[in-house]
Amino acid sequence: MANLPKGLSLSKKTLLSILTPSEIKEKIKEQYERVVREYNPIFTFKTFHVSCRSYRPKVLFDKEQLGGVVLYSYKGKFDWYLSGIHCKAGYIILKKSKDVDHIKAEGDRAGIIHGKVYKSVFGIDIDHHVVGGGFAYTKKNGKWVWKFKSFSLCTLVHKASRYYSNDEEMSIHEKIAVMATIEKWVKTGQQNNNIGEMTLFEDTNFGKSVIL
Repeated sequence: MANLPKGLSLSKKTLLSILTPSEIKEKIKEQYERVVREYNPIFTFKTFHVSCRSYRPKVLFDKEQLGGVVLYSYKGKFDWYLSGIHCKAGYIILKKSKDVDHIKAEGDRAGIIHGKVYKSVFGIDIDHHVVGGGFAYTKKNGKWVWKFKSFSLCTLVHKASRYYSNDEEMSIHEKIAVMATIEKWVKTGQQNNNIGEMTLFEDTNFGKSVIL
């Protein structure tokens, strides 16, 4: 089974709920070594932070749809202000889906929950300046599952001043770090989670980004 990154704490139930069958067998070290060979390191950070504007569920696996984004940079900055809000790499926003369903988000695949979550906090749409990831807790085939695919954020390709996604999953390391932070937020109300060290890698030839 994929081993937890050093310094992270995550319950077995949560870990098993976010990994695909192939990821359960894959080692984070193997994935890391592959990315290091193919991508360029851009920025390293040590803390994920849950926005005070986030929804805090009573329990992690309740039967309510959730949507979220994790932001790493804006206009090339890893520490920035947007709409009067101070953000740093690893900034997480979690919302109850029904609280943002009414929001009309513009742009590519705007109906996806992640665009609505982003606009609910910043008042503007996601654009090509944003590097980040999206996730959701939703019901699929009768089962409640965590999903880590975003049509507006993950694996970004810059084209015509807009970002288009290849519909790829977050890295194993990123999934675990994000969920460890959310689990801590739900259980304790603590917004900050020291994740040891994570790095944003980019493939500048194809506009892709990976967090490990």
